[in-house]
Amino acid sequence: MSKKLPRRPGTKKSTPPPSKKGPKPRGEDRAAPSRAGPRKMAPSRRTRSGDGASRSLLKLLFLLVLLVVFLVGSVAGYFFYRGQQSLPQTEGVATLQGLTASVEVRRNERGVPHIRGGDVRDLARATGFVHAQDRYFQMELARRMGTGRLAELFGAEALDHDRMVRTIGLGAAAGQELDRMAPEGREILEAYAAGVNAYRSAHLDKLPPEFQILDHIPEPWSAVDSLAISKWLAFNLSFNARAELLRGELVDVVGVEDAYRLTGLAAPPPLEDEASQEARKGFRLKALPPLPETVRFGASNSWVVASERSASGRPLLAADPHLSLSMPSVFYEIHLSGDDLEVAGASIPGLPFVLFGQNQRIAWGVTALIADVQDIYLETVNPLNPAQYASGETWLDIDVLPESIPVKDGPAENVEVRVTHHGVIIGETEDGRLLAERWDGLWNGDHVTAMLKINLAGSWEEFTEGLRSWSSPALSFIYADVEGNIGFFPAGDVPVRVGFDGVVPVDGSVEAFDWQGNVPHELKPMIFNPEEGFIVSANQQMLPEDTPYPLGPDTLADYRARRITDLLQTSRSMSLDDFARIQQDRYDPSTEPVLRIAVALSPSGEAQQKALDYLRIWNGQMDRGPAPAIYYALYRSLIENTFRDELGDALFERLLEFLEAGHAGGLHAIIDDEASPFWDDKNTPDAETRARIFERSLDGATTALTARLGEDMDGWDWATLHGTMFLHPLGREEPLSWLFNRGPLPFGGSTYTIANAVVSLRSPYDAPAGTSFRFLADLSDLTRSRSIVPTGASGHPLSPHYFDQNSGWLSGDSGSLLGGATASTLNLQP
Repeated sequence: MSKKLPRRPGTKKSTPPPSKKGPKPRGEDRAAPSRAGPRKMAPSRRTRSGDGASRSLLKLLFLLVLLVVFLVGSVAGYFFYRGQQSLPQTEGVATLQGLTASVEVRRNERGVPHIRGGDVRDLARATGFVHAQDRYFQMELARRMGTGRLAELFGAEALDHDRMVRTIGLGAAAGQELDRMAPEGREILEAYAAGVNAYRSAHLDKLPPEFQILDHIPEPWSAVDSLAISKWLAFNLSFNARAELLRGELVDVVGVEDAYRLTGLAAPPPLEDEASQEARKGFRLKALPPLPETVRFGASNSWVVASERSASGRPLLAADPHLSLSMPSVFYEIHLSGDDLEVAGASIPGLPFVLFGQNQRIAWGVTALIADVQDIYLETVNPLNPAQYASGETWLDIDVLPESIPVKDGPAENVEVRVTHHGVIIGETEDGRLLAERWDGLWNGDHVTAMLKINLAGSWEEFTEGLRSWSSPALSFIYADVEGNIGFFPAGDVPVRVGFDGVVPVDGSVEAFDWQGNVPHELKPMIFNPEEGFIVSANQQMLPEDTPYPLGPDTLADYRARRITDLLQTSRSMSLDDFARIQQDRYDPSTEPVLRIAVALSPSGEAQQKALDYLRIWNGQMDRGPAPAIYYALYRSLIENTFRDELGDALFERLLEFLEAGHAGGLHAIIDDEASPFWDDKNTPDAETRARIFERSLDGATTALTARLGEDMDGWDWATLHGTMFLHPLGREEPLSWLFNRGPLPFGGSTYTIANAVVSLRSPYDAPAGTSFRFLADLSDLTRSRSIVPTGASGHPLSPHYFDQNSGWLSGDSGSLLGGATASTLNLQP
């Protein structure tokens, strides 16, 4: 049999020879007509008809797709056009009624405004206008957060926030502060509000995109709105009552000594007073509303070196607060220059002036003081009349304040706020006692007047005197001036307690637990020109234990403060570049005790052994690579395996909240105690050791990271795992998330690093808060000062300055606070 030739390219396949039979007569193979019905169509005709129908369907689908694309494009184009129309005017001339003279708004290449001209009221009016230009929706949300009116905009999902704010009374406190303000401060607030409203009136038909999406027309701005924003900031920086509640519950579960240790305090001395002993028996909570997602407790760094430690021969100052990493940024850079005011720094949209920064003679930074400004009182309810509570030997009536919360697309929510002479009722214990929170600082003070005075101050005496009317939040002010002075001053109302430490809830019926006023302004413990030549404030305990008027023990862990101190002591000739490098430092001192034990383990699993190999050569820097990811997964797993069995789910979650804020305690309180009973898992019959819990936690850490990052351990990266995500309030879902959000971007860092990015323990490994502003000042030449925000000057997603500062923020670069090339100039005319 002959072989078949292979088919060559370009040739046809061979075909069989033609049949010897002739062609069939036409119709020979056709079926005869059937009586049963009409003749069927030939298959070939059916195929051609089907092809035509398919082509018609495809054409129809194609036209529909084109129509959808056209409609989507038209809608997108319309919104883009509307968005472009709502961008602020930054050049030319605009009218701002009420000015006494023209004001120039010069913006540099980063969009940062330099406002020049007029007196302090003109500058306040222009600031309100410019803030609204760049951050109007942020301001709208901030005032609603401070007054408990988010549900009016977002519906029932925001009710938890509104109930909490109405209960605490932030809006009411703002109204009372406005009533008692000094005339000058009130005039400035009203001028600021007029500036905001001038922008509003001129842009009702072209408001920023968020207003258009929500179909919302903002109400006119008022002076009390600005104060409500300051109260909301105070709430986020005043949270020691949460620590007291946690400690009180821990007392009931683990005893007094361990309750103190796990929350970062030394064991308390024994008490002879019967009432105090009763309070230390602890309690279990029956009702305590969870904190809404809007709450972000804050922290911060600030430090200063004296002239003898500075390369320039004058003090250097650094500040970087740690608040929510949001879109847009919490702070807004601004420079104000007028007849009687020359100041630049970090402002808060919604408020005039700068919270921290510099003028021509001084510079200052702020950190959260974390002072003990709140107490929880356990109020005993009258068993015969639940509307009364015990006070000494008598019963007092509980005041009831009705609140009505408007809710979008739903009925109003009616809330009754109950109040005792100690404060508002925030919860209840299982045995029926009410939890009253006392926080007098919220209801005191004149903060706008204080801000005006420190913005104008030219000396230490003027600066500290200006803080006399500062009540809340309690802040640590770090100071430097051109004369070479440096200092620390604790501003805010701090209560005086006699006979009790105030770190656990106390019996409200015992008058001995009432406060004895506040620490007098003149007697507040300050630091001025210390011998060591520097001051570091990083939310740690800054004062000795024998301070006559202590500020409270519930500060944050001192890891950041220790690291800053160590770095400052490496040189006696520091420069701003040195300070910038310190601000970027990502070494985490809290890793040391955990690593000391972990590296001595001998796990049997291959993955666990490889993970330990990474930890053994790691230098503790929370930056790139697998090691920091392995460490934090191990740390989180250790907390879980050590404490959840003793505490139960609800109390364990509250411990995580406490540790996530940066407090001392938790695992570090017992890690060197190999015999601690917390190492034993109460859910197993065996008695676990510290080593066993470490091995179990290492296994859990590698398993969790493998599930999240894949099996290639070499490819695990902490900076990516713990990236920063800048979330906008409207960016929860597509496509708005694409428009408004930015990130995640690799950053690294941790809760305890100087370059701060809090590591969530409740939602590993999110970064809910971190470095929200950087400021550096050299008092030898204040024109060299630097600053940067994480996002940009603008809150408008179509602005070129929406996210243009982020690359510098990531790399550690900053812009000139006072300088920069002029990109645009707007003249505001009366």
